[in-house]
Amino acid sequence: MSDFGTMILAKTASEFEAARHALMGKLDLVEAHCLARHMAGTKLSLVDCTFAPLLQRLWFLHDRSGGVMEERRHPGIVAWGHRLMASRSVIDSLHDSAMASFLDFLQARDSHVACMAPLDHATAAA
Repeated sequence: MSDFGTMILAKTASEFEAARHALMGKLDLVEAHCLARHMAGTKLSLVDCTFAPLLQRLWFLHDRSGGVMEERRHPGIVAWGHRLMASRSVIDSLHDSAMASFLDFLQARDSHVACMAPLDHATAAA
């Protein structure tokens, strides 16, 4: 999923969108071919552990500014991500300041993502 790294380090909106589009194409394959057979079981699996850091950061970016994940396009991945993010094992794996450190990392690299305005969730829900 190297497109994630390209996406988060993109300097411009067009570079960000191109990398996001490529990443969504790879997630299409995960959704279509892997999700039902290999992921999101009742027990935390190696695959869950492998994808959890990516999904944590995608969720952070999506919650912060919207427009990163596509629930209609990837309903299984979104549902899986919600289950993973609610898992005690995943919750306990993150330090309280992990996402602040991630944002600091993006800002230090002058990433387009870091410049995206935080989403006003109250306005977005209206």
